[in-house]
Amino acid sequence: MTRAEAEAFEMPMGQHIGQSLRDIAESDRGLTYLDYMRGQDYIKKYDGVKEAIDALFTFEPYKSDLDAALDN
Repeated sequence: MTRAEAEAFEMPMGQHIGQSLRDIAESDRGLTYLDYMRGQDYIKKYDGVKEAIDALFTFEPYKSDLDAALDN
């Protein structure tokens, strides 16, 4: 998955339904939410969610921003 695809992926469920991963990841709270969500088994029933979140965190600045958010 490309960076553009991961950033544009829209959450199909949860408190951020309909928002792009890029928009969710704009805050530390959003970053930690995405990190939490990718660890939940129930997201497997939603096509592509885990894959998109995992892909997003392979790109900078998302990877380093998540590390910093988790350190706080």
